[in-house]
Amino acid sequence: MERNIIENWLQTLKGAWLTKDIEKATALFKKTTFYQETLFLEPFTEFSKIKNECQHIKKQDIKKIEFKILAI
Repeated sequence: MERNIIENWLQTLKGAWLTKDIEKATALFKKTTFYQETLFLEPFTEFSKIKNECQHIKKQDIKKIEFKILAI
């Protein structure tokens, strides 16, 4: 994958997360079906589980989101 594709994907996720747009955030995972917040948590590999996990966005008081691309 090219870096700009990943950066655009992450910016879309960030915007959806900050505006609490669950549908837009989860739609990004329809083709990917892999979500892992940290290396210490088990990844979600089914779309239904990712969508369920994203419901927590509604309860979070998010001020800032930063991403660091470690590898492509």
